[in-house]
Amino acid sequence: MAFFDDFGKKISQASQNTIQKTKEMADIAKINSLISAEEKKMESIYLEIGKTYADNHAEDCEEIFKDSLQMIGACKQNVENYANQIRMIKGVKNCPKCGAEVQNSSIFCGICGSELPKTPAPIEVNQVQEAKRFCANCGVELEVGALFCGECGTKVEESEEV
Repeated sequence: MAFFDDFGKKISQASQNTIQKTKEMADIAKINSLISAEEKKMESIYLEIGKTYADNHAEDCEEIFKDSLQMIGACKQNVENYANQIRMIKGVKNCPKCGAEVQNSSIFCGICGSELPKTPAPIEVNQVQEAKRFCANCGVELEVGALFCGECGTKVEESEEV
């Protein structure tokens, strides 16, 4: 009978250990989830700080950020150029007062009623071309707005147009 008593105690102890380990693992998983959520919040805040700095200090930034902010400026200009090309294709313009898209032929904005500036004659999209630029170091054609060569990493100089 002592054998069964000892065996029963060992099974009971093993069950309690298993229950304890399961609880610990659940607690660890919960805490890891909380850590992950906090890290995501921090990442979001870091991104917002960086965007705020870029927006407010593009012209008077610290030297260490100069190249990065120039690249951001070039990207913003490219986005605006592409948006203008889309507006040309669609035959629309934006109201200077409220930003609504209106037909190029419109004289007044249909949203806010403001008088719109006259639109020049439309330019064919395939007439919109940018000057090709080539890397001074390796000669490869550079992407539009690139500040560094994608092939060799050389910094692009402003005079590298053909």
